[in-house]
Amino acid sequence: MKKVSLMSAIFALSLLANLSFSGEPRSHAQGHFISSLNATVTALRFYEGGDNNVPYKQRDYRTEFLKSSTRYVWWEVTLEYPKGSRKTGFEVLGIYYKPDGVILGQQNLKNFYIDPAFTSVAYSGGWGWSDPGKWPAGTYRVDLFIEGQKIASGSFRIMTTKTKSIKSHKPNKGKKGVIPDDLGEL
Repeated sequence: MKKVSLMSAIFALSLLANLSFSGEPRSHAQGHFISSLNATVTALRFYEGGDNNVPYKQRDYRTEFLKSSTRYVWWEVTLEYPKGSRKTGFEVLGIYYKPDGVILGQQNLKNFYIDPAFTSVAYSGGWGWSDPGKWPAGTYRVDLFIEGQKIASGSFRIMTTKTKSIKSHKPNKGKKGVIPDDLGEL
C-alpha cells in the first residue's frame, strides 16, 4: 500500500472541493481583502435579467433559477472600504464555468472604481441569452478576479422544474453606498 503525505492529501481535498459542482450553490466571497483597493469583498450574489442590467431595487437575488424563464444570470459583488479612500479604477474578470468545469465564457469588465464619497460599492456583470430556456440544467460557478487575484467565487443552479427550495432575496434597504449607472463594458 502506497503512503500519501498529509500535504498531498490536503492538496487533493482542496482541489476536489474547488472542482466539485454537484453540491449546493454557494458563495466564497465575504471577507476577502483586496490590498490594491484597500477594500473588502462583503457579498457575491446572483440574479436573473435580460440583456440590460436590472435596476438595483428590482433585483431578485437567488442561487437557483428556472431554466424556462432564465435569460442572463448576473453576478453582483459588493466592496466596502474606508471613507475618504482615493478614487481608484479597476477591472473585473468574470469567468463562468459549466457544470462539467469547462469555461462557458468570460468577460473583462472595465471602468469600475472606488468612489471616495462612499464606503461601499456594488458592481455587476452578466452572462446568458436574450431568450429564456437556453441554459442547460446544472450547477454553474463564477469566479471573479481583480489584477489576477481571485476575489470571489460562487455558484448557482439552473433547474428544469420549480421546487420549494428556490428562494429569493430583495436588496438590503438603508445600506449606504453607490450603485453606478455605468456598470462597465463587456
